[in-house]
Amino acid sequence: MRHTEDVTPGFEEVDGSHDTSEWLTYQGEGWSISYPSLFSADTTGYLDSSLILYSALTDDGDQYADNISVSVVDLAGVAADLDGYVERCEQLITQYTEQPEIILSDRRRKNGLVYHKLVYSEQQPAFRLIRVQHLMASQGKVYVVTLTCEDAVYDLCKETGEAIMNSFTLK
Repeated sequence: MRHTEDVTPGFEEVDGSHDTSEWLTYQGEGWSISYPSLFSADTTGYLDSSLILYSALTDDGDQYADNISVSVVDLAGVAADLDGYVERCEQLITQYTEQPEIILSDRRRKNGLVYHKLVYSEQQPAFRLIRVQHLMASQGKVYVVTLTCEDAVYDLCKETGEAIMNSFTLK
């Protein structure tokens, strides 16, 4: 069984006393995000992402590197606005993922920025994944920040994952 420790590497608990000032910051085109140094950054464009931050695997039996990704999507030809993009995402989730379950889908506000939070789970061949997405629209683009982790370790990843996602800012 994977993740035999109390933490997933890189996702150590963040609480009010945890100092995030030593986190690294990645500067994207028109955006930035901060993350713990234990994560490795992939900027190759894999899966059409601008950035994927991978946690370390816990042991040889660990089959999935929990991660946070940032994708930037041009709304032209895809959707008219954030509402249309969210609707399209929900349709794709229910049509193209195995055993999908949309857990939460609602509009929120953070630091004056309106965003949509979408949480869903899907079955992979060897495990179930939970994805938490923050979707923001600005200047004809949608910025999608996604935490993806195995269902079995979601509670271990949630707090730090959300802190990383909440560090995302548009310039």
